[in-house]
Amino acid sequence: IVAVENEIKYSSVGDESDWTDDSNVDSSSKWVEIGYKDGGKILAIVPMESNTLIIKGNRRVYNLTGSYPDWNITEVSRNIDCLGRLAWHAAGDSVLILGRNEIQQINSNALYGDIKANNIASKITNKLADINEENPRMIYLPPLNQVWIPLKQRYVLVFDCNTQSFFMRRFSHENIVDVVCVDKTVYVVRPSSIS
Repeated sequence: IVAVENEIKYSSVGDESDWTDDSNVDSSSKWVEIGYKDGGKILAIVPMESNTLIIKGNRRVYNLTGSYPDWNITEVSRNIDCLGRLAWHAAGDSVLILGRNEIQQINSNALYGDIKANNIASKITNKLADINEENPRMIYLPPLNQVWIPLKQRYVLVFDCNTQSFFMRRFSHENIVDVVCVDKTVYVVRPSSIS
């Protein structure tokens, strides 16, 4: 699946390199428009249990269910800010979306009609003002069951999924470039080293 402007395109069944749409062949590449003429571009495609959330740059979120030709697309919110294509994290039946001074949580059991997202970061709004705006993102670390959000001045805001709480971590020398997990090992990548 790829997003182009306000469309989602699916590759052909069994061949991820074939993007040719043939209306006579159900297994060929297909596309669907999300939010007809709503003026927003797709920022993120979030796979959830049986749903696919589509987050757009105009604060709208859509829910895509079913499969071709019986797709069902519903708008579920008009008030969810997302800072970029990597500024979300899906876990089980919920998704966290990093916005300007907020982290909103949507539960998939509430994906019917207009929903109100829950801002889980209302008590740490001042910390979210320090998000690294060059590359805003949420990084999930499975071995720790944590979501890391890189901030300025070598800080990382950490959301612990077990306790549903936040804490800060500061690295001693440089900002982090990335965090990568291989099996149970966590690698922290900085401009001049890997730890």
